[in-house]
Amino acid sequence: MGSLESQIVIGDVESFLIVEEKGRGLIDRVKFLDAVRRVLSLSDSRLADCLGVHRQTVWRYRTDPGNASVIEEARAYLGSFSDGGVPPSKMTWEYFQALPHIRRWKEAMDRRMVSEAKQRGLMRSFFNLCKYMKVLPSKVKVEQCAQVVLEQRDRYNRGEPQIKGIAYSIIREAVRGFFMSVRNLSGMHLTNLGIGKEALKGSGKYSRQYVPQEVRHKFEWLLLQKMEEELDKKYLEALGNCKFNFSTGTRISASLAFSFRDHQYELTPTKWMFEIWDKGSRGKKKRWEKILMGGLLDHFKDYCTLRFRIAPENLEAELPRVTNHLFPSFVDGSGKVRDGLMRDLVKPLLVEAGLQYKDFPPTHIWRHTFAQEMLRATDHNYELVASLGGWVNTAILKKHYGEMGECAREQGLMKALGMEILEVKRELAW
Repeated sequence: MGSLESQIVIGDVESFLIVEEKGRGLIDRVKFLDAVRRVLSLSDSRLADCLGVHRQTVWRYRTDPGNASVIEEARAYLGSFSDGGVPPSKMTWEYFQALPHIRRWKEAMDRRMVSEAKQRGLMRSFFNLCKYMKVLPSKVKVEQCAQVVLEQRDRYNRGEPQIKGIAYSIIREAVRGFFMSVRNLSGMHLTNLGIGKEALKGSGKYSRQYVPQEVRHKFEWLLLQKMEEELDKKYLEALGNCKFNFSTGTRISASLAFSFRDHQYELTPTKWMFEIWDKGSRGKKKRWEKILMGGLLDHFKDYCTLRFRIAPENLEAELPRVTNHLFPSFVDGSGKVRDGLMRDLVKPLLVEAGLQYKDFPPTHIWRHTFAQEMLRATDHNYELVASLGGWVNTAILKKHYGEMGECAREQGLMKALGMEILEVKRELAW
């Protein structure tokens, strides 16, 4: 006779096996196909609700090689419908993909070698649009779509929240693709209806937000005041981190993780360079070189002088001896970054300093601020800004922060032609 604990474990395993065996007996070919006809989907959860079993039971039945012919029969059934088969309210994603109009659209995208990920994004956005308008793809009218696209564009331009699932940045392209591929409408006709192909001013919920200079100065004053009142160095470190991220376009988690012990660096009286491991393409970590020079370096030297109690003239020689992180208050003893603590500290002070946004990323907004101010200061030199700030390519900068404006293009052309222009000095300064 084993221990009570082993008896419980054995009992649980036996119960699981009994339930498992019963679950397998609950589904057969007839029941499975009947459920597919009812829900018009191959979704495990939807079929499980219809059959009254757990979704894992459906998944095991669906992925069993012995049931491959049943699954093919179910797919053929879904693909045999015309658009008149179900009302729009009951249209599922699987049913939508099987419709003749959508299959034609997908074939057209395959011929153009559009990636699978891009195809899914466009089709899913158009599916959401059809559900929102309560119309099937065969009956959708271009005028209806144009009205929704224009409404989304106006919300986008005003900075207002857009309808979920049909953001202007993608629904415009989806509508153009569907009507040009399936209905043979011309691009000019769609452009005249307002579904154009012009460059976006920037996408992303927060990408166009930034901290104005007057707010930055008030924010600095508030942090230093808090430090004096509470005698807590975390306020000084928060200020130093915000200045570093503003000056280099670095994400907070990467800047908080920096330490002289674990990263490479080069410190000279006129230039400091740091090795930062930050996000690269496909979410992988990549090594970026961050540079501080001029007035931005002077600001950061002030922080290091106060934080580590090192005389300004000795910073380059003595800072490498600092064994902990550059912003130690936000890194625990195990080396784990606590960026949430920084967010909670910074956000109310930015609001108090006069930042007007109702909702904003309180630490990542410094990267957005760097991008926009650096683009203006360099006359939209995307290559330079991407290299300094840590963007994989210029396309990301253009997508999220906007294309070069008409004024910048005209001044660039005038400069190339040797014409005299009035240059406005716009430097990156805290």
